Amino acid sequence: MANDTSPTSPPGSEGTSSSSLPPLPDPSTVGQIPPRQKATFSDAINSISWDSLSNIHKTPCARQTFLTGIATGFAFGGVKLVLRAPLYSACNWAVGMFTATSWVVWEACEWRRGREQDGMIRAMQIIEYKKLEREKKLEERREQLRVRKEEDERLKREAEKRWWKPW
Repeated sequence: MANDTSPTSPPGSEGTSSSSLPPLPDPSTVGQIPPRQKATFSDAINSISWDSLSNIHKTPCARQTFLTGIATGFAFGGVKLVLRAPLYSACNWAVGMFTATSWVVWEACEWRRGREQDGMIRAMQIIEYKKLEREKKLEERREQLRVRKEEDERLKREAEKRWWKPW
């Protein structure tokens, strides 16, 4: 066994002997990320409210999604018109490309955000792990100092003992 470290140990801890510290858990199992549940279409429709529609511009990834979708839809619809497609067909292409592009950009953005969130959770785990390591080393050092102090006191008491007795 050349490498005894677990795959969940933090980077740079290959040579440390911290067998009593727990291994870091998987990032998706800790933090404030609730477990993902299967949602139905009716659940999705019921979760939409007027307040969420009026504040859609505040949703993460929404601006990038809409701007990319609008630009792509406009470009494809324009190209179809230039290529002498009927207006109805060009509009269908524009709406379809807006929808498809928006969906792809939304999913890519959400994927990036999820990875970033997992990275932040992992960073928090590593910070906590290193804090535990520091506390363990500090405790070991205190114990060593206590033992050394007791040994010094014992040696001092032995040195103070007289090796001779007058009576």
